[in-house]
This record gives sequence, structure tokens and C-alpha cells, in this order.
Amino acid sequence: MNWGVLIVLAGFLLHLNIIGYLYSYNLLHIQFKESFNSTATEAALPGSVSIAFYAVSSLIVTWIFQRFGDRPAGFLGITLCCVGLLTSSFVQEIWMLCLTYGVLYGFGCNAIHLVTIDMIVKYYKGIKSTRCIGITMTASSIGVLFSPCLEWLYTTFQWRISLRILSGVFAIVCIPCMSLFKEKKDNGTPRNIVTQKQENKTRRNMSLFQKYIEMVRIPAFLCLVCSYAMSGIATTFSFVSIGSFLTESGLSGTQTSLILSTMGAGDLVARVSVSLLSQWLPISITSLYAIGHIVSASSMLSLPYAINATVIMVILIVFSVSRGIIFVLIASAPIEIAPVHSSVESVGLVYLVFGMCALSTPYITDNVYDITGSYNSAFFICCALYACSSFFLFAAVHLNKKNMIRRNSNENTDCQYNQMIVNRSEEEPTEYSKEVISRVTVI
Repeated sequence: MNWGVLIVLAGFLLHLNIIGYLYSYNLLHIQFKESFNSTATEAALPGSVSIAFYAVSSLIVTWIFQRFGDRPAGFLGITLCCVGLLTSSFVQEIWMLCLTYGVLYGFGCNAIHLVTIDMIVKYYKGIKSTRCIGITMTASSIGVLFSPCLEWLYTTFQWRISLRILSGVFAIVCIPCMSLFKEKKDNGTPRNIVTQKQENKTRRNMSLFQKYIEMVRIPAFLCLVCSYAMSGIATTFSFVSIGSFLTESGLSGTQTSLILSTMGAGDLVARVSVSLLSQWLPISITSLYAIGHIVSASSMLSLPYAINATVIMVILIVFSVSRGIIFVLIASAPIEIAPVHSSVESVGLVYLVFGMCALSTPYITDNVYDITGSYNSAFFICCALYACSSFFLFAAVHLNKKNMIRRNSNENTDCQYNQMIVNRSEEEPTEYSKEVISRVTVI
């Protein structure tokens, strides 16, 4: 059996447990708000910091697995996640949760996520890589489906004991999965040896910083970075504060967990569909990513006008589908735009931008709620952010097409020049052949 299949399966289980719980913060947000008697902004901070560090620590994590290897970096991520949950269960001040749950758990999640992507890229290339990454990331949506189980856990054991239980479960499940991550031994002969040697030489000679500078100089990738900046704020709000919005709308804890679970199902359907069908769609990955942002903007615009719980559920299900499209392609869009030798580094860079902007989410959205007593303004802000993000994504698609046309034109020119030299060398005799001919003539 191809070992890459085990890599994908192990990554799936890691995302199911670790990343799935990260995206289930909505229920923990309610627990923190009641336990610490805090404002919505204060209760949202640990979740925003965890999602932010899930993205913003990409530079450090990339350096760690390039320096020490994928498996050691993955084990470090699992350790940080388990220690973060365990220490969070003992804190008495909500600001300390920003360090224990926010920084430690978020950093650990990023290490696990990027290591999984790096391993998949090593085992699979092209559309297979995109599909396998998408399949792996669908596991986080399945993890959100366990929201009713988390609600039962919080209600039965309180959130402190629940975090200790989850810490032990994650260690038991995730450590064997990470043990399956081993480096690929490529014994095959590449189809284009010259091209392969050039790519390897480029990869060796360019430092991590040089790769980032090279990517930022590409106009299409710069538009992509702007898109991720705005998407980071709006998407983090949906993972942190939707549960608080449902509670403030008069829904019970059971109804809230049910809606969040239903959103997880919609997210899952979108991720699976895109993962399986993306190669047959007539549009690029980045274009599909932009369409997901447009649908998200429309959903956010509709929420303030929802008249009852049923309408809210329908709108949130539609939003969860678009959010699923966004998150299943969040690592594939930069790979499509960035140079081939910087594919993994491009994911780390856009995650950095995504995370830095996610840090500001509570001060932009939940702070508005604390001032006005309503989430309507926050929904309008998220709608505008998603709309602007889609504009930059379509701009990136356009600029990338122009760059590819220019690159193909240059390659054709080089090929014609090389062919002309070959033809001339065949037509014109060398000095040696001239000498041979003269000697034969004399004889």
C-alpha cells in the first residue's frame, strides 16, 4: 500500500481531534462568559488568539520543520496542544487563557496542520496534492459535528474537568498518528532531469526570507495576501462569536449546539464536494475561493434581518457551506499562485497574515456588541470584509493569468532560439569536420 495513504489518514485523524476542537470554541465562549462573568469581548479573546496563533505562528513552524524535520515538529505541536488544554483548566483569570489556550493551543494546532500539508505535498503532486489536502481538512468539519457531545461534556463535568479529559484523549489518539509521518524516499527517475536539478538548486540556494520576498513581489500573490487579511477577521468572528449571538437571540444551550453541529455538517458537505470535484470544475481554485467569499458576504448581510430561529438556522447553514469552501481551499489558493519551489512557504505566509488580522477580531466585532448590545453591526462589518476579499481574489486570478501568458511566451521564445541554434549547428560543419573533408579531398 502507498504510504501516502497512511499520511492522509493520520492527518485526517489529527485534524478531526485537534483542529475540530479549535473550531468548536463557540460553546467554550459561552462557558467562559458565564464562569468569569466577563464581557463578550473578553470571552472572545482566548478563541481569537488561538485561531490567530494557529495562523500567525506559520513562519516559526515552517522554520522548525525545515530545520528539525516534520515528525519532531508534529510531536511538538501535539505536546503544546495537550499542555495548553491542561493548564487552561487551572487558570483563575480570563486573560491567562489567552496564553494557555490561545498561544499554546493555537501554536500547536499550526504545527500539526503545516506538518501535515508538508508531508502531503511531498507524497503527492499537482491536483492529487490539492485533493488530499482538501480531504484531510474536511476532518475539522467532522470535529465540529461533535458539538452536542461537547455541550454534554461541559454540562456534566464543567469546562475545567472537560479540558483535562480532552487533553488526555488527544494525547492517546494523536501521538500514534504522528508516528506514521516519515520522510518519502524518492528512488524514481524524474521525467525532466534538467528541470528537476534546477528546482532543487533553487530550493537549496534560496533562504526562507528570500522566498517570502520573491512571493510578495508577485502582484497576484500580493492581492491574495490582502484578501487573507480581510477574510481572517470575518472568518474568526464566525468561529468565536456565533454561539454568543445565538444565545443572545434567546436560544437554549441545546438549540445552540444543534445549530453549530448543523453548521458543521454544511461545512463538511462543502469540503468533501470541493475536494472531490475541484479538478473537474471549469474555474481555477482561486476563483472558487472568491465565490465562497461572495456567498459568505451575502449570508452575513442577511442575518440581521432574520425573523426567527428557523430562518437563522437556514442562513447559517448556507454560510457554513461557503465557509467550508473557504477553509478547504485556504491552503490550495496560495499554492496555485506562488512559485513551485515555494509552495509550502506560501501557505505559511498567508496564514501569518490571516492570523495577525484574526487577533483584532474581538475589538472589531465583539466590542461593537458590547457598545450597541447587538451583533447587527458586526454582521455588516463582516459582509463588507468578505466582499472586499472577493474583489482582491478575482484581481489575483486576473494577474496570475497575465503572468502565465507572459511566462509561456518567454518559454516559447527560448525554445525557438534553442531550436535555431541546433539547426544552425547541424547545417554548418565544425572546424574538425572541415579539416577531415579537406584531407579526404587531398587523398
